[in-house]
Amino acid sequence: MSASKPSKRVTVHNAEENDFHNWGNFLSRFYSNITGKIKLNHIFSVRENSLEMNPSGLNGSLMKTIKESDLEDASVIQRNCIKRTFERDENLSFENALLDRKNYITQSKENKMKVLESPGLNSWKAVMLFKNYRQHVAVEWQEVTCPEPSKEQLDSYNVDTVRNVEKRKQKKEQKRKVKLELDKKAKLRPKKLKNN
Repeated sequence: MSASKPSKRVTVHNAEENDFHNWGNFLSRFYSNITGKIKLNHIFSVRENSLEMNPSGLNGSLMKTIKESDLEDASVIQRNCIKRTFERDENLSFENALLDRKNYITQSKENKMKVLESPGLNSWKAVMLFKNYRQHVAVEWQEVTCPEPSKEQLDSYNVDTVRNVEKRKQKKEQKRKVKLELDKKAKLRPKKLKNN
């Protein structure tokens, strides 16, 4: 970054591992998942009514409206995005948790939000980087870019390699059998006589 020219309009912040949180997992405690419910051609919106208590209970919700197309007669579905199982403290009622939802979720974030765990390189990629690219990387960056694979990664790579060799052998054998079968059928067919 030091090689870049400084700009008054751009501020560079170093990203650290702790900056990446598992928002999907955290918010699934409170809101329903919309994955798979909204298709490419759907038009959807989410609006929040004001949440307030009235004599019949809690009024208002976080409504999701899904319209199947832009046609006038297209079906419209409305669903509440807030789960009935909205996660909350035992001594806090569902209604009170929703009324103070913003503050409650913000406080929950402090102790329930988890940092995303890096899956790291898969064993195949780690071994390939080490075997094929390490020699082309400057020495000071070799341990960062193409480190030596761990014993577990090497073992996994070897198992995968054996499995892939077996699969290739099986495919080759299947092709050979199909070819033999086709050749047999071709020999059994009567030859057409040429008209003189």
